Amino acid sequence: MERKWQAIMALLVVAILVGSLVSYQLGRNSLMQDLTEAQRELNDLQQDLQEVQAKIQQLEKQIEAAQSEKETLKKELELLEQSLVVPDSFFISERAITSQVGKSGDVYFTKELKISPYYNLSYGEIQAFSVWVWGRVYSVKEVTAIIETNEGNVTIPLKLVEGDRYLGRWTGLWIIRGGALQRTNVMGFPAYTIWFRAIGVAGNATLANMEIRHTGK
Repeated sequence: MERKWQAIMALLVVAILVGSLVSYQLGRNSLMQDLTEAQRELNDLQQDLQEVQAKIQQLEKQIEAAQSEKETLKKELELLEQSLVVPDSFFISERAITSQVGKSGDVYFTKELKISPYYNLSYGEIQAFSVWVWGRVYSVKEVTAIIETNEGNVTIPLKLVEGDRYLGRWTGLWIIRGGALQRTNVMGFPAYTIWFRAIGVAGNATLANMEIRHTGK
């Protein structure tokens, strides 16, 4: 009888061990499946990340190309502005203005300053300048217009079209851009500033400025 009970107990122990082994194996299989699924999801995430990185690199190249194209267009625009000659008829306009500058010095502005158009401006529109400069002591080497915009100053070289380098009229133009029409003056009115700079052969310079009220008269 005792041997019979020992055998039964041994069978129970074996059954418990087998059950534990089966449970362990089932748990291990489930864990392996979870790990496999997690690895698959990680691989998918890595693939998505690679695709995002590739798109970012593509966008960076497009941005770089766009910036390069912008610089190229900017240079072409500057060359165009420098090559064009302003006809006198351009200053015969209801939107033009004639003003006295009167800045004195060895090289200074005299007679009159014309800007056309002066108000009701639009981006992409041509704005032209005409200014008389007198080299009272020295001849005039160069005259430029410097326009303040939200994207930095735009410098326009003016051409001598009348008279000579001791007393002459200089003209030039630019295509309105760079957020100039978003600028305001100290009073809060829509306006941007144009500086006219004349330089004599001796290096002496004179500056005069004109505020452009670009809306209304």
